[in-house]
Amino acid sequence: MPPAPPAADAADAAGVWPANLAALRRHHRAFAAELEAAIEDQEPVSLAWEASRAGPRVATRSTPCGPLALGSRFDPALEAARALAPIDDGEAAAVVLLGLGLGLTAPAALRRMAGQGRVIGFEPDLPQLAAVLAGVDATAWLADPGLHLFGPAASNAELTAALEPHGVELTQGTRLITHPVARRLHGEALGAFSEKIAGLTSFCRTSLATAMVHAAKTQRNLARNLAVYAAGATTQPLRGAASGRVAVCVAAGPSLAKNAHLLADAAVRERVVVIAAQTALRPLLDRGVAPDFVTALDHSAACARFYEDLPPLPGVTLVAEAACHPVILESFPGPVRLTGSDAAEAMAGEASAPAREPIPPGSTVAHLSVSLARFLGCSAVVLVGQDLGFTDGLYYCPGTAVHRVWDAELSPWNTLEMMEWQRIARMRGTLERRPAAGGGACLTDGQMTAYLQQFERDFAAMRRAGVRVVDATEGGLAKEHAEVAPLRETLAELVDPAATPVRLPVPDAEGLDAGRLRTLDRHVEALRAEVAELRRVCGAGAALLERMAACVEDPAALARENAKLAPLQARVRGELSAAHDLVGRVNVTGAVRRRRADGRIKRARLAGVAKLKAELDRDRDNLDWLGQACDATLATLGVAADAVRRGRGS
Repeated sequence: MPPAPPAADAADAAGVWPANLAALRRHHRAFAAELEAAIEDQEPVSLAWEASRAGPRVATRSTPCGPLALGSRFDPALEAARALAPIDDGEAAAVVLLGLGLGLTAPAALRRMAGQGRVIGFEPDLPQLAAVLAGVDATAWLADPGLHLFGPAASNAELTAALEPHGVELTQGTRLITHPVARRLHGEALGAFSEKIAGLTSFCRTSLATAMVHAAKTQRNLARNLAVYAAGATTQPLRGAASGRVAVCVAAGPSLAKNAHLLADAAVRERVVVIAAQTALRPLLDRGVAPDFVTALDHSAACARFYEDLPPLPGVTLVAEAACHPVILESFPGPVRLTGSDAAEAMAGEASAPAREPIPPGSTVAHLSVSLARFLGCSAVVLVGQDLGFTDGLYYCPGTAVHRVWDAELSPWNTLEMMEWQRIARMRGTLERRPAAGGGACLTDGQMTAYLQQFERDFAAMRRAGVRVVDATEGGLAKEHAEVAPLRETLAELVDPAATPVRLPVPDAEGLDAGRLRTLDRHVEALRAEVAELRRVCGAGAALLERMAACVEDPAALARENAKLAPLQARVRGELSAAHDLVGRVNVTGAVRRRRADGRIKRARLAGVAKLKAELDRDRDNLDWLGQACDATLATLGVAADAVRRGRGS
C-alpha cells in the first residue's frame, strides 16, 4: 500500500485512508491504480481541515494565489446539494461530476439518482483527492454500483467500455456539474473530459437510435434470411482458422487509393488474410486483389449496388450478419456464411445449425471485418482505407460503386469532386477537425467519430489480448491503441516470404439442409400460434389496467382487479416465454420507454396514489407497445414461413 497522503492528523490517515483505498481497489480498480501511481509520482497536496459552521469539516489547500477552500466554510453539505439543483429528476439519468472536491457531491448525486441512473466522477487532481480520502470516510459511496470514477489518464476506449452498457441513461439526459475549485485549477482537463463524454453520448445516442429505428426492419430481414441461417453454412469452421496470421482489413476510405495495389503482390497476398468491407470489394477487384472474405451487414436494399456486375467469386466468402438485407445473399456470386445471432436463434429454435459462437457485431462492416479477424485468430490486424474522416476532401475511395451510380449526374458543372463535397456537407452540423494519424488535423463528422469510439474500445481489448493493431491507412483520423505505419513497411515487417500460404475453409456447395428446413417450417408455425396468443394476453392485460386506473381510490376494488393480473403474468413467464422473448427484440422502443419511466418514478420518490397512477400509466404504455410489437412479429413470422417454403422448393 502506498503511504498515506497528508491528512488532518495521523489518526485520520491511519484509519480512513486504508479503508477508502480498499474500497477503491474493490469497486474502481483502474481508477485506484491511477490514484496510487499519482501518489508515487506527483507532489503531495497538503490540506488544512477545520469544522464548518454547520458542523461538517472543510479543507483548505495552498495555491500560488493563496489559500483555497475546497468547500463552503459555512455549510459544505448544503453547497453540494445546491450544486445539484439544476438536475431534473424526471429526465436526467446521468450526472457527470467534473471534480470531486470534498467528496460530498458524489453521495448527494447518488441519492438523487436513487439507483436509477449513473454518477460519473472525474477528478483531474489525484493528489488532492488522495489527501481528501485520507481525511474523510468515503467507503459507503465508493461502493455504490451507480458510481463510475475516472482520472486524467482515462482513454476514450476505457470510457466506452465502462459506460456503453448504460447508454440508455446517458441518452435520456446527462447533466455536467463542475466543482468551482477544479474549474479554477484544471479547466483544460475538465474541458477535455467533457468532450470525451460528449463523444460517448453521441455514440450511445447513435447506437440506440439505430436499434430503435431498425428493430422491425432487422427482424424482417432475419425472417427473409432464416432458411439460409438455419440450414446453410455457418461461421464456426472459421474459428481460429488463421491463428497466428496477419489480417489486412480493407475499408473504402479515400486513402485506399494510395496503397491498395501493394496487396496485389502474390508473395504478400498468399500469406495474409484479406478481409474487405463490401464497399471496398470493387476497388480491390479493379486492382487485381481478390479478398478472402467480404463482410456485409447493411439493412437496406440500396447496398445491392456493391454487388452489381461482379464476376464469379468462388474463392471469396461473404461473411454477413443474419439481419443483412436479403438482396446481399441473393446477389453475391460466391459462397456465403452467416454469423451467429441470438435473435435468429430465437426465431429458428431447434432447427438452427449446430451451435455457433457469435462474432461480436459492430456499427459498420469495417467493425465486422475487425471482429472477423479476431475470430479467425489472427495475431496482427492491419487497417487499410480506414480513414474515418475526409482525407484530401474526399468521402469515398475513387472507383467505388457509389461513383458508378453518380456517373449519370456528372457534367462540367457538376464534377465528381463537387458531389464528394456535397456528400460531406450533408453532415455540416457535426463537421469538426480532429487529430490526423500522420499529424495535423483531418475533417470528420459526428457519425465517423461515433464509429471511432467503438474502434478504440475494440483496439484496447485487442492489445490486452496480445493482438497487434497497425493503422496503415496513411490518412484519416488518429486512433488510440493502434500503431501508425505505412502499409509497405508494415507488410515487409509482418509477412514472412518463407511462410506457407494461408489456407482457409470454404463452404460446401451443396445448398441448404433439407432436414433442417422441414424442422424450421414446423417451428415457425408453432411460434406464430404462440405470438398470436401473447397478443390476446396483452389485450386482456390492457383491459385490466384500464379498470384498475378507474378505481385507484378504492383499495378493495383495486385488489380484486390486480389479482386477475397474476395468471396472465404467469402465462407470459411460462408457456409464452419464447414468444415474449422474440417479440421483445422488436419492442426496442417500448423497452426503452419502460426503463425511462421506471427511472423517473424512482427518482421522483412518488408515494401512495401518485405513485400508483404513475405505475399504471407506465404499464398501460408498456402493454400498448408490446401489443404493437406482437402485430409486427406476426407479420414477420409470416414472411419467415414464406421464405422457408421457398427454400424447400414448395
